[in-house]
Amino acid sequence: MGQNPCDDTLLKELEMKIKSEGLESLNEREWSYYQIKSEECSKKIIYNEVINPKSLSKKSFQVQNSEDSLNFIATKVCCSVLIRIAAIIFVANLVR
Repeated sequence: MGQNPCDDTLLKELEMKIKSEGLESLNEREWSYYQIKSEECSKKIIYNEVINPKSLSKKSFQVQNSEDSLNFIATKVCCSVLIRIAAIIFVANLVR
């Protein structure tokens, strides 16, 4: 496997130049290089997120946590609604 394009020294230098001086500061050659390496870096990041099993297990854990949170919230809301209905029924019976 080749070198990680995201670790490219010139790419990082060009990113710093863009941040400090703006895109207009790049000449055509630098801009072309920046575009190519940025695209390679983006593809590498996407590839790692899709293929890397560690990131997949981490994502599935995050999904499980969010599902657990949603289940907890749904249960809490249902219990709250049931308690309020019971209170309304109780008060209605007292008023009669």
